[in-house]
Amino acid sequence: MASELRVDKIVPTGGVAANSGNISYGGGIVQVVYNQINSSLGQYSSNSTSYNDTGHDVLITPKFATSKILVSVGVQIYSTNSSYHAYVGIVKNDSGDLSGTGHPAGVLHHTSCLWESSGPGQAGNVSFQYLDSPNTTNQVKYSIYIKSDNSSNTVYINGSSYSDGYISAMEVSA
Repeated sequence: MASELRVDKIVPTGGVAANSGNISYGGGIVQVVYNQINSSLGQYSSNSTSYNDTGHDVLITPKFATSKILVSVGVQIYSTNSSYHAYVGIVKNDSGDLSGTGHPAGVLHHTSCLWESSGPGQAGNVSFQYLDSPNTTNQVKYSIYIKSDNSSNTVYINGSSYSDGYISAMEVSA
């Protein structure tokens, strides 16, 4: 006879600590969604100075509206020209302002690489995380977007046939 355990909330044995400043505490892992970006399928390029969708994303439907979602990204990023930035960011539900310099309002979190050498561009591996509070039990989409700071510079993710990448979303109960 099979047994089934159902709970409304997962709380660590010591309880959940109170959030303080920039430190957020959670309960337990509820679910993980992972999307591997294989090198043969994962290459995407753009020379736009506004963020563009790479087509690589994860969809997660939180079990609890109070949950946090930890989004993780790991990709190889390549820039064709030195002295220009290559940016990669996380965008939620393909919405918000994605244009302009700096950190556009529609991008949850981003990072960049800059190569200051003469000659052709270079590649580097980047990985980063963002802790989101979507406050919903509806499906949420997290996507990888890229941009350049100059239209004469083309930015690639997973530009090498030897590079795999990923994007994942982990629901953490609050």
